[in-house]
This record gives sequence, C-alpha cells and structure tokens, in this order.
Amino acid sequence: MVAYEPQTKAQEMLHAQNLGVLQELSKARQQRMLATRIALPGVMWYVVGIGAAVNLILFWLLEARFTAQVLLGGIVSFFLGVMVFLLVAMDRPIRGRVGVSADLYQTIYTNVMRWDER
Repeated sequence: MVAYEPQTKAQEMLHAQNLGVLQELSKARQQRMLATRIALPGVMWYVVGIGAAVNLILFWLLEARFTAQVLLGGIVSFFLGVMVFLLVAMDRPIRGRVGVSADLYQTIYTNVMRWDER
C-alpha cells in the first residue's frame, strides 16, 4: 500500500485516507495486544492476604460458643475463598477463561469488512 503511486488528485486523497485508516487499525491492534498483559497489581494480592488473616484472627479472638464461632468463621472463610477465586479467575481479563471473548471483535470485523450491498 505504501508503494502505490496515485495518478490523480482524487486517488491521492483516497490513498492518504486509506493510509490513515490503516494506521488507526494498526494502533488499535497494538493496544489490544498490549491489553493481554494487563493483570491485577501485586499490592491487591497483599491486601487480600492481609485482610483474610485479620478476619481469621478476629474470629479466633471472638468469645462465643464453639458452634457459633465455627459457623461465623466458616461463612467468612467461604466468602473470602470465593473472593480470592474470583480475583484469580479475573486476573487476566483479556486472556483468561472468564475474560472478554473474541466474538465481539469477529462481529465487528464481519460487519465492517462486508461490502455495502446498496
């Protein structure tokens, strides 16, 4: 596309516009490729770990009957476990199993690349 030499002024304008669109497409692709490296920061994992430890220590210090303590501790531990599972599953939103699928990109591609039928 760069080696093409337009013959008329209209072809020159069309060629410049095509090069601009190609450059935008290249930038969008580069941004999508860089987005695959996005992950939760390490500080988030420290906060989750420290919060879980603090909650477990607080329940250990709670003076209650054994069954009430086990029940409350179990509920909080279950909640913490589910939250950690969610964080692990959503850690890499573009590449992970629970991430953004390529179906939307495919739909846009097929709609944009289709010739006008008018």
